[in-house]
Amino acid sequence: MSEKKINIYQKLNNFNTMVGAIRKDNTNPHYHYKYADINDVLEAIREPLSTNGLVALQTTIRKDDIFCLNTKIINIDNPEEFVEIDIPLLYQGDMQKLGSAITYARRYGLVTLLNLEQEDDDGNLASGKTPQQPQQTIEQIFTNALFKAGLTKNDLTDFMTYMGNLGYNLTDDKVKQNILHQVPKFAKEYLEMKASVNENQ
Repeated sequence: MSEKKINIYQKLNNFNTMVGAIRKDNTNPHYHYKYADINDVLEAIREPLSTNGLVALQTTIRKDDIFCLNTKIINIDNPEEFVEIDIPLLYQGDMQKLGSAITYARRYGLVTLLNLEQEDDDGNLASGKTPQQPQQTIEQIFTNALFKAGLTKNDLTDFMTYMGNLGYNLTDDKVKQNILHQVPKFAKEYLEMKASVNENQ
């Protein structure tokens, strides 16, 4: 009798029963907290992934003119079965900050898809913050992206209603994170709709 193959969600559940707490062996010199870097995460997940017939692939992609880090967990027994997440590469300036943004996005993508507990570190460098500045929330990042795309404070409530009608609940930070790379497109569509309504009044 052939062995029954299980789906990717069953494999991820089995994976989570095998992975313990990831040791935080590094210290952020500016914010003075312990964190696990990308190598700590990879070391913790490599064997459990292999044991459960899973593989992690990460690569940079471009979506709606925004560079993102795509993380994909693939079922080796059925490569068409996978889960994935795209993390926008939010950085300012030079290649060092881009490298930090990619490292942060790699770790964040793995932590999110595999349901691992993780703290922040080089997200601070990637976003161009100084040690005196607090970590930006996804709410702040999302709102700033809307302003950059042409919206004003007066548009925010109507935009939330507009997105709600499209099935996106913007009171949920996870929704904001998942569609952050699409902000320019949604903002443009909203502004075009607003202009059309104003013309017909």
